[in-house]
This record gives sequence, C-alpha cells and structure tokens, in this order.
Amino acid sequence: MIPILRENIFPPDVVAALNNYMTNPSATSCSDHDLLRALRNYDREEDKWITLEELNFGVKFKIRTGRTFIKKEKLRKNYSCIDCRSKSIYFINPITEVMPVDH
Repeated sequence: MIPILRENIFPPDVVAALNNYMTNPSATSCSDHDLLRALRNYDREEDKWITLEELNFGVKFKIRTGRTFIKKEKLRKNYSCIDCRSKSIYFINPITEVMPVDH
C-alpha cells in the first residue's frame, strides 16, 4: 500500500485513515471507524444516509434492509437498539447507515 499512498491517488483524509489502518490491519476494513468515516465523505449525495451515531437517543430509525429500531444507550463501542417488531435488543455499530423514521 505504501507506493499507492504516496502517489496522491487518494484525498489527504483517506490517506491518513489508510495509514492508521495499515499500521495494524484487522480482518475487515469495516471495523475501522475512522476509515469508514473518511470514505463516507466521498459517497454520492443521493446515496448518503446518516450514521447511527448522528441520531439522538430514543429516535426511531430504519436500516437499509428495512428493519426498524429505536436507538437507546451507547455501550462500549456499539449502541443498544430495540427492534420495533420483535422488541429484541440488538447492538449496532455506530457507523451503520440509518434513516430516521417519523413516529
């Protein structure tokens, strides 16, 4: 990756996030929240949803599969959310793309 990162192919914020990620890469790039945030800056406007961390607590939201949840408290890394259909509790990544739903 070093030759690619030095070629000015990527924007500076993506290069910084990739450099951080490459110092100790995990099995999946989706576990690096900083890298995901940097890459989201370059999504097309019509594709942009907001992230779960941007929502207020108690707000009802849907994920891309159409399932709806209510955002509850933040635990260590993830948010506790209640599935509106089953009333089960799920722990959802703060970077998950969501869309607020009218009550």
